[in-house]
Amino acid sequence: MNNFKSKLFYSFFVLLLFAGINTFSKSLNFEGLQKLSLNDIQTLTDTDIYSSEYNELKINDLIKELYNSDLIFDLKLTETKESYSIFIEENSKIENIYFNGNIRFDDEILKNIITSSINSFLNKDKISNDIDTIRSFYSSQGYYDSSVNVVTEKVNLDKINLIFQISESELSKISKINFFGNKTFSDRLLSSIIFSDSKSDFNIFGKGSNLNPEVFELDKTKLIDFYNDRGFNSVDISYVIKKNSFSSYSINFYINENYRTRILDINFDYNENLDTKLYQKILSLNEDLKKQLSDNQNFYDFEIINDYLSSTNDFLISQNLANKIVNINVTEDADDYDLNFYFDEIKPKIIDKINITGNAITKDSTLRSKLSIEPGDYYNKYKFERDLNYLKTLRYINSVDSDLSENPTSVSIDLDINENKKTGNILLAGTANSDTGLGLSFGISDDNIFGLGDKINSSVSVNSKSLLFNIDYQQYFTSNPYLSNRYKFFNSEKDFTSSYGYKSKNIGISYSIYYDIDDQTSSNVGIDYTNNENHSATISSDNSISDSIGEFNNFKIFYSLTKDSTNDRLYPSEGSLNRLFFELSPDELSDDPFIRITIKNSIFFDNSLNSNFFFIDNNIGLAEPLKGKLKTKETFNLGGLNFKGFKYNGIGPLNSNNIYLGGNKYFTSTFGYGSKFLFDEKDNVNFKLFTTVGSLWDSDYTNSEFKLRSSAGISFDFLTAVGPISFSYSVPINKSNKDESDNFNFTIGTSF
Repeated sequence: MNNFKSKLFYSFFVLLLFAGINTFSKSLNFEGLQKLSLNDIQTLTDTDIYSSEYNELKINDLIKELYNSDLIFDLKLTETKESYSIFIEENSKIENIYFNGNIRFDDEILKNIITSSINSFLNKDKISNDIDTIRSFYSSQGYYDSSVNVVTEKVNLDKINLIFQISESELSKISKINFFGNKTFSDRLLSSIIFSDSKSDFNIFGKGSNLNPEVFELDKTKLIDFYNDRGFNSVDISYVIKKNSFSSYSINFYINENYRTRILDINFDYNENLDTKLYQKILSLNEDLKKQLSDNQNFYDFEIINDYLSSTNDFLISQNLANKIVNINVTEDADDYDLNFYFDEIKPKIIDKINITGNAITKDSTLRSKLSIEPGDYYNKYKFERDLNYLKTLRYINSVDSDLSENPTSVSIDLDINENKKTGNILLAGTANSDTGLGLSFGISDDNIFGLGDKINSSVSVNSKSLLFNIDYQQYFTSNPYLSNRYKFFNSEKDFTSSYGYKSKNIGISYSIYYDIDDQTSSNVGIDYTNNENHSATISSDNSISDSIGEFNNFKIFYSLTKDSTNDRLYPSEGSLNRLFFELSPDELSDDPFIRITIKNSIFFDNSLNSNFFFIDNNIGLAEPLKGKLKTKETFNLGGLNFKGFKYNGIGPLNSNNIYLGGNKYFTSTFGYGSKFLFDEKDNVNFKLFTTVGSLWDSDYTNSEFKLRSSAGISFDFLTAVGPISFSYSVPINKSNKDESDNFNFTIGTSF
């Protein structure tokens, strides 16, 4: 009975609803028609436009259908008690497209980026998108405050001209990039990760990025990825664009680091029957992993773990064990991790092909050369992930999306590249240090010349003692991303009259091969040719000067080896830096034959109780002529930036004419203590207390004996928009009678 009542009520409700709809039905009228007839309108819809039974639902459906037609540009609906009226604004075709106010970009550039086109119907959605596209284009070029409006001009009944009116703003620059909340990583490290760069209002020489919000989104993504890879899994990052004055802006990145994940336990569950060689190698890799994590205070680090997995699985493949893979199981322990590494039996898959898309500038072969994998290799997912991360570090790549297509025996890889199309820079910079005084440098550089991933740097530098023109071109091997050719051309003039007693002109070329052995170690070997002309002797009768006057042609073979395990390029507080540099100018090929070796060793000891550190910096140089005497400009010199407390070229022997002779041998050792000034978490100001001992001796032009010198002092390093600036005050402790003191030193660069 209840069910029957419910059905009866429902039927009654439906009848009332339809009755209401019919009661409020109205007729329909069309207005504004000039070219179109009612029959034309009827062809645009399935609804009967001649019906007199229109209600709100029916009229809305009709309007939606008519809006979809290219023949209609706009609709306006009015309603009375008896009827609906639709005013139709008929569409016109675009006769021409014009741009007004565009001074910086010509019409053809703008026409190529919009979707509206000549002889197409006017479309409101397209026009709205075109306005956004033009505005975004101007923003990407640095004209952040530009505005765009559209007007139409009627040509005849069927056609109009579309006119984009553009108001171009001044070029907007980033004057400062600020980071707030970054307690673990310094501003300079985070600045090196992002694409954006700043230019100070007070630094007329520095370079800076144009204001481009799209780039800031990429910067934000890169920062989040960086933090995630280092164990900050819940990091939160946002940014705000702040206008300072005129077209100058600051970008503030706000970072909430939250908790950093630690690794509590590591277990290697390798219960396999391995021969002794395999077992010992894997055991060695295990110990390396544990040491790296321990050095990282057992914080989770994706790069360290992935490198271990990649190296271990590469080793298994090299031992014909492609059916085995070392895998990892990560177990969460509260907010921390336990890691368990184990062997997995797999069916090895061959890389069938690697497809690369999205690269409009960078050549396909260039990108393939940066990958350690290629078709025909066994697929190693950890090696592939390492390659992806490496690609993302290249200055000419913003991001990389990857997709895998797998079948039982093979893998196809698709890489979609988002390029950084602006890799070139023009730089006008001021230089300054106590040794050479104030200077000026103009340079042009590009990190992806011709889309080859090659780098070029050309510069002209001038200061009180020298004028240098230099072109440096680095060409990467497509067969090996860790090898590169380096070509240099240089032309310089140097004024040695206040020291060695003459002036010098040099013009030459150089070629070398660079090899990145691993992330910390690199080497290069090369040869250069120099035509050297020394002139303008201050005292022609002085032997040390007269021996150097004239024109000399010299060939030189050189080799260097560098291993850098420090935790920061500019201001390290942990790790070591070792560098060996060897030069040989052979007697058979050179007018000035000699051999020279220099060694640098720097060690930094981090204080685990606070952010302070101790450091030792050692430098040794040995040079010997292979014929005659070593020219004074080829000798070593001490004082100034390389031995604070003494004047530039202020340590070492002088002859009776007060001509500086330098020395064939030298050493310096600096012992110091460093810290952040006033416990500045931003790490923008650092100070060091130091003492230096050393000596310069063994000149071919006088009897110069070994005599120890020493000094002590304090230095302050400031990280500014110009770059690091260092000020130091030092006092000599032990000195020779002829040594010259200079207590104050400054330079654009770090103190040690």
